[in-house]
Amino acid sequence: MTNWKLAMATRAKKRVLVALPEQTVQSADVVWRKENFSSRNACIDQATRWFIQEQGKKKLRDALVRGYQAHAEEDAQIAADWEATLVDGQESA
Repeated sequence: MTNWKLAMATRAKKRVLVALPEQTVQSADVVWRKENFSSRNACIDQATRWFIQEQGKKKLRDALVRGYQAHAEEDAQIAADWEATLVDGQESA
């Protein structure tokens, strides 16, 4: 994506109507004022982007754990084979 297209994509806005619990709105208002966000929208936008990013990290972490677990036996065998080539903790010549 060119810089111009990227700039246009980040500036493009779409209005959505979201119903939030009153407590959530009050909390967002406190945060956006305390953290000097330009608006409530900016605060909610950043919070939403953070949440989406964290969900992506969680999915990656979960996939890595599944991969490590799936290869645990193979990895243990490789480690055991390597240990068998060592003499007193040193590679044998």
